[in-house]
Amino acid sequence: ITPNHVSFFDPLYMYATYQPSFVAKKDVVNIPVFGSLFTAIQPILVDRLSPTSRADTGNEIHRRAHWNEEGTWNPTVIFPQGTC
Repeated sequence: ITPNHVSFFDPLYMYATYQPSFVAKKDVVNIPVFGSLFTAIQPILVDRLSPTSRADTGNEIHRRAHWNEEGTWNPTVIFPQGTC
């Protein structure tokens, strides 16, 4: 899912509606209280300083989308203008 991201409420609405995981910059987990809650939904974290992070992120999105083992992954939300 790739919605527009214009406010702090967009991720909250997406989570309330779809219970997805998110692709986000890794710094998000350092926000007090919110970071701990965010970690619990198993986000895919992008390290903007890592030369392999974009490929790693793409691989993880692909792995979750093609998951064939028991259980399933919820949808993944990417806010393109704020992640990479």
